[in-house]
Amino acid sequence: MSDVQMDPVSFSGPLLLGEFLNWALFGILSVQVYIYYIAFPRDNFGAQFLVYSVYAIELCQTGIVARDAVMTFGLGFTNPFAVQAMRLSWMSVPVISGIVGCIVQVFYACRISLLFDSKFIGVIIGLLAIIQCAGGVASGVFSYRLNDLIKVSSSHSIRIAQAVMNGTATICDIVIAGFMTYHLMLLRAEMNPKHAVFSKLLKLAIGTGGLTAMLALLHISLYFGYRGANGYFMTPCLAIGKMYSNSMMMVFNSRLQIAGGRRGIDNTDLSLPSDMFNCPPSNSINMVDPHVTLNEGGEKEYNTVSAYQ
Repeated sequence: MSDVQMDPVSFSGPLLLGEFLNWALFGILSVQVYIYYIAFPRDNFGAQFLVYSVYAIELCQTGIVARDAVMTFGLGFTNPFAVQAMRLSWMSVPVISGIVGCIVQVFYACRISLLFDSKFIGVIIGLLAIIQCAGGVASGVFSYRLNDLIKVSSSHSIRIAQAVMNGTATICDIVIAGFMTYHLMLLRAEMNPKHAVFSKLLKLAIGTGGLTAMLALLHISLYFGYRGANGYFMTPCLAIGKMYSNSMMMVFNSRLQIAGGRRGIDNTDLSLPSDMFNCPPSNSINMVDPHVTLNEGGEKEYNTVSAYQ
C-alpha cells in the first residue's frame, strides 16, 4: 500500500468523471468522422489519412480507458484502493493525448504556413507541438516506472514532465489563437465572399484553440494546485486529447453546408437519402462540398483549388 494517504472519493470521483467525458467526446468525434466520410470523399490522401489515423488512435485510447475503468470500478468494486493501480493509464493519458495534441497542432501549423505564407510561425508552432509531445511521452515513461497512480501528483520527475507538456501545449494554443485573431482583424477591413469563408475558418480555429488552451491550463492548475493524493487533475487530463481531435474535425467539417438550413445554398454535392429519416424527399438534408458547382446543364464540375488538396 502506498505511503501517501489517499481519499478514495477525491480520487475515484474525478477519475470516473474524466472517463465519462472521454467516452462522450469520442461519440462526438465518431459523428464528425462519419460526416467527413460522407461529405468529403474527394479530399486528397493526406487529409483523409490524417483524419482516419487520428480517429484510430482515439479509438485505441477509448478502448484502453474502458478496460481500465472495468478493472477499477468493476473487478475492484469492493477494494477502495483499486484506483491506486496504474494499469495502462501511463499510456492512455499522457502518451496518447500528447501524440494527438502534437498531430493537431502540427496540422494548424501547416494550415498557417500555407494560408498566410508565414513559415516562421508555422515552425514555432511545430517545435512547441513536438516539445509538448516529448513531455507527454516522458510523463508516460515516468508513470510506468512509478506504477502508482496515487503518487503521480507528488512525483518530482512527473511534475516536470507535466509542466513541459501542458505548459508548451498552452503556449502553442495561445500562439495559434492569437495569430488567427490578428489575421481575422485584418480581414474585417475588406470583406468579400472569399474572405467571409476565410473568416469563418479563422473564428473556428480561434474558438477551438482557445478552448484547448483553457483545458490544458485547467489541467496544469489542478495538478500543481493540489499536492495531496487526489485525482482532480484526471478529469481534464482524460478529456484533452479528445478535445484536440474534435477541434481538428470541426475545421475539416466547417466546409459543409446544409441546403435549406439557416445558411442554405442551391448547389448540392451529396444528398442523404430521405428514407434514412423516414421523411418526404422535400425535407431531405443536403450536404455540400465547396469543391463542387453545377454548370448550366446541371452537371457537376469539380474545382481544383482547395486547401485540402
